[in-house]
Amino acid sequence: MQPPATLSAALALIAQAPDLWPGFHPQRTPLMTFDGTHTWLHQLTGPPLDPLAGPDWTAHPDGWGWPGRWPDLNANTALPLGNGQWAAGVLLPSLGEPDARTLAATLIHEAFHVYQHATPSVAWEVSELDALTYPACTPVLHARAEETRCLRRALHEPDWITPARQGLFWRGQRHALLSDAQRTFETRMETREGLATYVETRFLQQFPALAAAAAPGLGPRRWAYVSGAALAHLLDRHDPQRRWPQAVLTGQPLAGLLLERTGPPLPSANA
Repeated sequence: MQPPATLSAALALIAQAPDLWPGFHPQRTPLMTFDGTHTWLHQLTGPPLDPLAGPDWTAHPDGWGWPGRWPDLNANTALPLGNGQWAAGVLLPSLGEPDARTLAATLIHEAFHVYQHATPSVAWEVSELDALTYPACTPVLHARAEETRCLRRALHEPDWITPARQGLFWRGQRHALLSDAQRTFETRMETREGLATYVETRFLQQFPALAAAAAPGLGPRRWAYVSGAALAHLLDRHDPQRRWPQAVLTGQPLAGLLLERTGPPLPSANA
């Protein structure tokens, strides 16, 4: 019984991953995967402990294997192992037939949530219930589409500060229509899920996929994955020494940090 070749190749890529975030080490994070028939556990400190311990866990050269899907592994997420450790969990069938690089990036995304669990910060605290009242009216969705268009331009054009300021303008237009709780939901989701997407795309050496036409249909939670990642990549562009992550841990929103670096919002031609 051996792990799938794609998983082994993904683990080798993770072992060589560059510095993606201060204090985040995916190479040392326990990784649990289910390949459709077996559960695999890698990078665990020591052998599986209660309640993981049992005769069904079998050691292999790089970790542990278990027949079937481990009952607590129900989604791609961070999950407690019951022995004081947390693991990044990924269901391989949910990814279709990923190549090793895509699988490694997905594992890194979930490993960042393990890091977040071990690094208490207001930045990760978000009330999912506040998404239920998030407005889906035309002005909000239009402003989201325009902000998305501006963020994409900022990521892909050499003169990035002007479109970044225009994106911040559209964010201000949209936030004026939201409640305090809804604005907090969005900014906290950008630091929780958006930064997990940021380290994932940083590993892939690519930017998050931003499409203005698709943005209104993503919903506030899903859109925060890509908007948060985009804001983080823009902060990298302004601050290549990457000192801004420390400010994030104090609870400062990504867009607020970008505003400090680019200057005030700038109305665009579509305003």
